[in-house]
Amino acid sequence: MNAPQMIEKAYAKVFADNFTTALSSNRIVQADGASFAIPALNEYQVLVSSAQHIKEIDVCSPDTLSFHQAMEDRLRFRFTCYGLETGSKSIDPHDTIPGRTLKFLLRTHLNQLRPRIQTSIEQGFAEKLEPQSPIGGWKSVSVFSLAEAITVKINNQVLVGEELAGAIMTWSGAVKKLASFLTPVVEKYLHQDVENYQDQPALSYAIYNLCEYPEYIKPLRREIETMFQGPEKNYYKHMPLLESFLRESARLSPLDALSVQRKALKAFRFSDGSYVPKGNLVAVAQQCLMKDPKYYHNPMEFNGFRFVNPKGEGGAEAITKFTDVGPSFPFWGASKKT
Repeated sequence: MNAPQMIEKAYAKVFADNFTTALSSNRIVQADGASFAIPALNEYQVLVSSAQHIKEIDVCSPDTLSFHQAMEDRLRFRFTCYGLETGSKSIDPHDTIPGRTLKFLLRTHLNQLRPRIQTSIEQGFAEKLEPQSPIGGWKSVSVFSLAEAITVKINNQVLVGEELAGAIMTWSGAVKKLASFLTPVVEKYLHQDVENYQDQPALSYAIYNLCEYPEYIKPLRREIETMFQGPEKNYYKHMPLLESFLRESARLSPLDALSVQRKALKAFRFSDGSYVPKGNLVAVAQQCLMKDPKYYHNPMEFNGFRFVNPKGEGGAEAITKFTDVGPSFPFWGASKKT
């Protein structure tokens, strides 16, 4: 069963008279902001796409619409992540740890982390490319495994540091064994000054798009080379072409058909009267929304510089950045909560 395709069909079928024509022409017909529901195994999934509905989900109390419970239902952390508890049962019920780590500590320490990140990228390429024998001057490598190697190395270096990175790479498939490495190191850090320590598919699709549309390689490379000619303090701060290319790759190939997922712990009613009974999932149909002609011109066409305003000889400026969140780009979740 192709769940994303089922959602696309529902998005079109409920709201378009020319449903068959829409699908055969490889385009998504807009849902005009109305909500709809599709059945799942143990629940209904109530899907929305309007800015108003997304805002109402975003500002709703987690006691009514819970992100943690939605993720627990999908991922079953207690069984897959060494008994991890989320939400009110966790040691961090208000998400202060990831909020401080990702939004503040990571961002303020990027300059110090950049050499480690660069080394991790180089090691990831070397691990996957060097063992391969060239054929006609080319080497064959799985894009997904390459992206995985790079992403895992960067995340391990940034989030747990040099001491634990090797253990995590070795034992990532054995959670109990991994915990035996983590516990003593974490206990040691608890007695020190913690201030001193600090998506793989998305990278895969970006690489695929570079291969499919090689005309973007030269301007992207030129932008990167120009950036490195400037002062180090400004590295990565103004890269509108790369921002746009990554955003367009993500728009056409989101990591999930749904975003802003919440479990209804209590019955919930939207301002337009749409009703969600207790126990069902509420989410944004992001894969459909980001291919909707209401929001994007020629939405099925890859336009790597869609989100850039040209400035002639002076370069370009970003209309929106890759990490910007909005109703027509819920790739990162809602605007206030993730």
